Amino acid sequence: MVETDLDILRQTRRDLHRIPEIGFDLEKTSGYIKHRLVEMGYEPISTAKTGWIVRIPGEVEDAIAFRSDMDGLEITEAADHTFGSEHPGRMHACGHDGHMTMLLGLASYLAACPKPGKTIILIFQPAEEGPGGAEVILKEGLLEHYRIKEIYGIHLYPGLPEGTI
Repeated sequence: MVETDLDILRQTRRDLHRIPEIGFDLEKTSGYIKHRLVEMGYEPISTAKTGWIVRIPGEVEDAIAFRSDMDGLEITEAADHTFGSEHPGRMHACGHDGHMTMLLGLASYLAACPKPGKTIILIFQPAEEGPGGAEVILKEGLLEHYRIKEIYGIHLYPGLPEGTI
């Protein structure tokens, strides 16, 4: 089972790496994320134009949130691999493809778990690289509406030794 899950995560990251989009203009990325969340049985809630929120009800309404950025950068990809960017002049140079993959992996795991103690909110945030996606989400009332008490951002840091936080 673990090998299959890793294969799915590897393919997800490669799929997302191929379609880097900029700012709030994330039509393909947003559609991919929504499709995967719906496949897992979730009902994603639209936020900040092209972002998504998933609410997993817990025993209590107070929530803990996990957040991933979604947008790419206007950088030409130099790497030569089979899953390179299909959008010339754009790439996931900061690892947002990996961040989204990790959050989708968490979503998949949580879909198979019993009801959590606290409500869990998953945030797929557009426009992290400049246009202010987080500001839009906050102005929409995310923290208050979902009673979020803690938010954890997901980020890659491949140079860190395994097991280090």
